[in-house]
Amino acid sequence: MTILDPPADGTAEQPALAATATIAAPDRRPRSATRPTLLLLSVGIVAAWIAVVVSAAHLHVNPAIHEAALFLHLAAVVLGFGAVLTVDWVGLLWILRQRTLSAVAQAAHTAHLPIWLGLAGLAVTGALLSPHVSSPRTAVKLGAVLIVALNGLYAGQIQQRLSRYGDGTPVPRALLLRSMTAAGISQAGWWTAVIIGFLNAQT
Repeated sequence: MTILDPPADGTAEQPALAATATIAAPDRRPRSATRPTLLLLSVGIVAAWIAVVVSAAHLHVNPAIHEAALFLHLAAVVLGFGAVLTVDWVGLLWILRQRTLSAVAQAAHTAHLPIWLGLAGLAVTGALLSPHVSSPRTAVKLGAVLIVALNGLYAGQIQQRLSRYGDGTPVPRALLLRSMTAAGISQAGWWTAVIIGFLNAQT
């Protein structure tokens, strides 16, 4: 019998098959972005935020454009904040064991684009509304928008880590706490921006 001939009982073939299966099965778990990538994205968000703030202080549009920007501003709030509320609601149901972890992951994946489109629309249209950037109230709103955007990157990393756990698999308490913290920051930031926007509209 040569080394190419399988043994009669097939015992030596099993390790080879196991090794082949191990090599053939790729790791399909989502990979988290590297720290340099997150740093670059964070710098990009801050740079875009500064550009919006500087533009808002110098832009003066006619009433027609102002009205259109106001409508789109409100639409961006509905789109972005509505998506955030949906994801956080599904997450709350998961904590209460009314939904599976995969349902939370699916909701977050589906809402990812609307959230960022809403946030971007909120920033761009806000610059066209000629806000008083020197006002303390407006400064708090602008800061809240920046925090929401940076927290979105952080929440995305947490979601990728959560997606590695299957339904019924215990999630580490530290990761669960980080997820709840990110959700709390998101809610606080969005509600701050919405409430201050409403108050500014009354003055």
